[in-house]
Amino acid sequence: MSIGRRACLAAGAGLFLAPGLARAGGQIEEPLADAVRTALSSAVANSAPPEPQFATTEARLHYLRWLGTMSNRLRRRKADLEVRREFLQTDIVLVGILLYALLGKLADLFAKALERWWLRWHPGYQGT
Repeated sequence: MSIGRRACLAAGAGLFLAPGLARAGGQIEEPLADAVRTALSSAVANSAPPEPQFATTEARLHYLRWLGTMSNRLRRRKADLEVRREFLQTDIVLVGILLYALLGKLADLFAKALERWWLRWHPGYQGT
């Protein structure tokens, strides 16, 4: 016996139109453990970007001069000093973003090479 296309569509429409039939069961919100709550709250409260490390005092002074100059330029747009400092330390985040982009590109190239190697036998495959 074969189930027809119309029967499948009718069954799907019936499920779509009757969402009250679905039951998720008895669900209870469980409170977080004290250790987890403390760890999460400290992670959120301590969200300042990491301080950069410098090999020489001259490099640190150069960075602090730059930070002061740029902070003064941003004073009109961002009034709070701490917000300006965190905004100006995005170079640390930028390195992470660039690293993820590089790893993504390498993974893409690797996947394309595997695709070409695995599908080279298929007559319909035109690896580009």
